[in-house]
Order: sequence, then structure tokens, then C-alpha cells
Amino acid sequence: MLLYRSLGLLLTCLCLSACRGDQATGDTSAQNLSYSSHAPATHTNPYGRQKQVLARQGASTHVNGGHGALGAESGPEVSTLPRGVAGTTHLLLKPAGPPHRDNSKDTFRTRVRWTHYAYDDPIVYPGQPGRAHLHLFLGNASVDALTTKDNIRSRCRSAAAGGIANCSAYWIPALLDAQGNVVNPRPMSLIYYKAGYQVQNPQDSVVPPQGLQIVAGDANATPDQPQDRDRFFWNCGGSSYDARTLHIPTDCAPGSTLALEVRFPACWNGRDLTSPDHTSHVSYGHQGRCPSSHPVVLPNITFNIMWDVGPAGTQGWRLASDSYSITPQTPGGYSLHADWIMGWDPQIAKRFLQHCNHAFKDCGVDNLGDGEALDFSFAEQG
Repeated sequence: MLLYRSLGLLLTCLCLSACRGDQATGDTSAQNLSYSSHAPATHTNPYGRQKQVLARQGASTHVNGGHGALGAESGPEVSTLPRGVAGTTHLLLKPAGPPHRDNSKDTFRTRVRWTHYAYDDPIVYPGQPGRAHLHLFLGNASVDALTTKDNIRSRCRSAAAGGIANCSAYWIPALLDAQGNVVNPRPMSLIYYKAGYQVQNPQDSVVPPQGLQIVAGDANATPDQPQDRDRFFWNCGGSSYDARTLHIPTDCAPGSTLALEVRFPACWNGRDLTSPDHTSHVSYGHQGRCPSSHPVVLPNITFNIMWDVGPAGTQGWRLASDSYSITPQTPGGYSLHADWIMGWDPQIAKRFLQHCNHAFKDCGVDNLGDGEALDFSFAEQG
């Protein structure tokens, strides 16, 4: 009798585990899309090093991290952390002048405010609050573990220029000082939607489908297994481009700034809004072209975020996702990565794509290139 009960309990556990796995995976297809590609994905998965380091928690190292990553079980209570602006539910546009100049790859950029911290990741752990390492969210103040392609706009409170013109989700691992306290970024961050960097012909780029999810970077990168410095890097504000590093610089002077830049892949397979590994449905361009497996050209999204450096400098700073020991020889920040979910009003996105990206014109900050701009005045104070 005891044997039967033991077998029954084992089968129940296996069933529950499988059900949770199905729920976490979800439907990754993009419904009713006009883009198509029949070639299989061929590029390397940058999350290939993800092992079940946290097997006791059933989590991948992207989420609660490996040894030392800051998860909900070891980090501060979210209720004790500072909050940014609450955002707006209004569409906000204003008159604007013409684009700044022709023949520019830096075609359109827009401002966002940071909004909140949370142990959530709607891409890696959808519908599972508290499973992620600590993240900093920008742009859409309503984003949490329950955010989906179907509600990213309907639930939106936007802290981005234009209000609900842009309900996209932007997030990165939280930045921590040497004592483990969160370091708040500057109130405003700049997001680029560039043309011509990865793919030579900007006229080929399309408005991303609603709910498209992209993860850029490797949350498991370490000093021994670093990333590509041309795509993910740090520097002390004002330093030259050649001074960029794969880790947080330890010598940013008090009173200066620390800056990061993350460049997203600009090629999509035309079918899937996400993928089981969160990366294989997109790819970086190569030699001015998208690979045949990912033929649909997207705007080249780039995160630019800055922090003010206090009197103690940046020695010992790290990311919540860093899963290795932070020492003077192995500084923090190697696990730099960023996440994005498409939440633009598609008609607004079509305007800056047509008048800025397709026209290869530098429209400046928040300028749609057609006589109107996204209004950011509501978020410039407070």
C-alpha cells in the first residue's frame, strides 16, 4: 500500500512540473502576420551556457542567477525600494520642426523615465511574479510578470515621451553599489531606433508586430566568458568610444557619470513573437544583411542609460544578474543584458519609421519627422 502511495505522489509531482513548464513556455507564434520565412534558424544561441545552476529552485541562471545573483529570496523588499514616475494614460503630441539633417544612421531616438523595480520578467517567467533577479523598469510603469502582448497597451501607464504613443516595456538588471544598495539611474534615459547600422538598406525595415519580445545580451556572461564589446558595453560618461569596457569601470570619478549601451538584434524570422530560448527568433545583421533565416528588418534598438557617480566612486558596483564573485580583478557588469517588448501605437511607429528611418534623416529626439513630436513635458518634472 505504501508503495502505491509513493508512486502516486511521484506521478502527481511529475504532472505538476510538466503543467508549470507548459504554462511558462506559452504560445510563441505571431498570429496573422504577413511576413514569412521557411528557412530554419542557424545562428548560435547566446543562452547556450544556461545550466540548471539553481536546480533546487527549478530556475535558470538567467532569472534568479547563479552564485550571488540578487533574487527575491536574498534581495531587498520591493516595497522598500524607490519608485520613479507613475506615467500617464494620455496620448501627448506637439508641433515640431523638420528633421535635423539628411544621410544619418541616428534617425530616431526617444526619451523614457525609469518607473519601478521588481523581481519580475514577463519574457523569461511570464505569469510568475517574484521569480526573476531584481530588474529596473523604464517607460511603461504598469509592466510586471503578468504583462502580455494582449495587455501591454490596455494596461499602460506610460512614462515615455508621447505618453501612450509608446507603451513599450524596457528593462535591465538593477545596478547595485558595493554595499548592495540599488543605484537609481538618471531620471531620463534615451532609446534609439536606428537605421543602417546592421542592415545597409533602411527602407526594408518594418514596424515590429505588437508584443514582439527581444532579449539582448547574456545574463550568464562572466569575466571568463565575456560578451561582444561592440554590442554590450560600459564607460565613464564623457570618455572616448575606445574606452568602453565589458565590465563596470571601477575608476569613474565622483561627480561623473557611468553609462551603459546595449544594442539589440535587428533581424527577425517573421513568424514568432518569442522563442523558447528567448533569442533564436531574432538575429544580428552581418555584413550589411539579415541572414536568410531572419529576413525581416527591424529598427536597430539601442538602450542608453546613465547613473551619477557618488563620493565613493564605482568600485564594487555590480548588476543584480552577476553570478560570480566581484573583486578588483573581476569587476561587476559582465552579465549586462536588456529586454524589450513592442508596445508602440503602430501608427505612431509607422510615422517615425517612414519619415526618419526610411528617409535616412536625423529627426532628433522625439521628433516624428512630419511636423509633430512626442511630448515629454509631463515627465520632465518630478
